[in-house]
Amino acid sequence: MKTILCLIGKCATGKTTLELMLSQDKRFNRIISMTTREQRSNEVNGVDYIFLNDNEFDERLAKEKVYEQTSYIVSGKTLRYALSSSSLSDDKVNIAVVNPHGFKQLYEHKDLRLIPIMITSKHYILIERYIKRETSKEKYEKLIQRLIQDDKDFDDFYKFIKEKKINISVLTNDYDTKLEDLKNSIINIVQEKLKED
Repeated sequence: MKTILCLIGKCATGKTTLELMLSQDKRFNRIISMTTREQRSNEVNGVDYIFLNDNEFDERLAKEKVYEQTSYIVSGKTLRYALSSSSLSDDKVNIAVVNPHGFKQLYEHKDLRLIPIMITSKHYILIERYIKRETSKEKYEKLIQRLIQDDKDFDDFYKFIKEKKINISVLTNDYDTKLEDLKNSIINIVQEKLKED
C-alpha cells in the first residue's frame, strides 16, 4: 500500500516550503504533479511540475491511474492539475500538498494509506506572507478571492473529516515557529502513524 503524507492548509501557511524541506530526507518522495498551467521562469519541468499542454495531459490521463485531479479558472483560462500513479513511490512516504477537494479525492482510493497533517496560521499572518510574495493590485484582488474561497473550502473540509471520523494532526506555523522544528514534528507524526499500521 502506498503512503501519502498530505499537507493541507490555506494559502501561505508554508506547506510548499515544508514539502521541499521534507523532500531532502531520503525517506520521503516529493510527488511531482502534472499541470497544464504555464511554466514560470524559476520552475524546472519534471522537478516543480510536469508541464503539459491539454492534449498531452489528456493522453496521460488515458494511460495512467489518476488519484487526484482538479482545475482552476484563472483569467478565463482553465488550468488543470493531476496526481498520477507513476509519480508515487512504493517504498517511501510520498508527500503531497493538497487542497480540501484533493484530499477528498485521495480519501476515496482504498489502496492508499493517507497521513493528513493540517498546517495553520493566523489570518493576518497569511495576508502578510501573501503580500510579501505578490505586489500588484491584481494579486491583492486575487488574494481576497483566495481567502474567501479558502474559508468556504475549509468549512466543508471540517464537516467532511468530522463525518468520516478522520484523525488529522494540526500544526501551527506562526511568527515564532521554527520551520526545522515543524519539519521534525511532521516526521515524528509520520513515524508514529506508520507504527500504528
